[in-house]
Amino acid sequence: MSLIPLLLLTGLSLTPDDAAIVAAQAPLYPLDTCAVSGDPLGDMGDVIDHVQDGRLVKLCCKGCVKELAKDPAPVMARLDAAAIAAQQADYPLDACLVSGDAFGGEMGEPVAVVIQGRYVKLCCGGCKKGLAKDAERLLAKLDQATMAAQRASYPLDTCAVSGEPLGDEPVEVLYGTKLVKLCCKGCKREMAANPRPVPRNPRLPAAPPPATPPHTPPPRTPPAPSTPPPCPPPPP
Repeated sequence: MSLIPLLLLTGLSLTPDDAAIVAAQAPLYPLDTCAVSGDPLGDMGDVIDHVQDGRLVKLCCKGCVKELAKDPAPVMARLDAAAIAAQQADYPLDACLVSGDAFGGEMGEPVAVVIQGRYVKLCCGGCKKGLAKDAERLLAKLDQATMAAQRASYPLDTCAVSGEPLGDEPVEVLYGTKLVKLCCKGCKREMAANPRPVPRNPRLPAAPPPATPPHTPPPRTPPAPSTPPPCPPPPP
């Protein structure tokens, strides 16, 4: 989504940096309820896209902005848990994104973290610093692995924006954690301006209705031969 519509939809003004964070993290956002009150988003009017410590938080009203400021930690913890639950199924790696070490073994259970709205699986707590220090490069690496894992099962052979055939070298982007294939760079720009997911189970073309047999008029019954009127009696 472009920055100007975001500024209009949030109900509160955003700095350009915050607007960029909202645009980048919106496809990853896991909740359809207010992160503070739990009320359905939109019930109180326009949804407020708030940025808290570099993270998008969607709120139902200005009152919840104030509540979030009082004690953000539990709200962010709930948001992290929801992001992890939503993104686990698409996680493509079986080794730590930072160290490259396999999960389990001497390192114990993997550590789940959320950075810039993205779930990342690490081999240990010590790798959190390495992730924060080199987040852009490591998240780009995770993006590439996510797209590679979904290529074989991608459900469409047409561009998700234009509907044109993809061709031999489609342009690939991520919508959240879902691969989207496009036919050209122009559609990539359109996708960036108006993000949309690709259907995971595209509908098959509807079966055509059964053919209606051509209408055959019923056979015509020839009219009965007309009986001529009787001759008038002869004059007296």
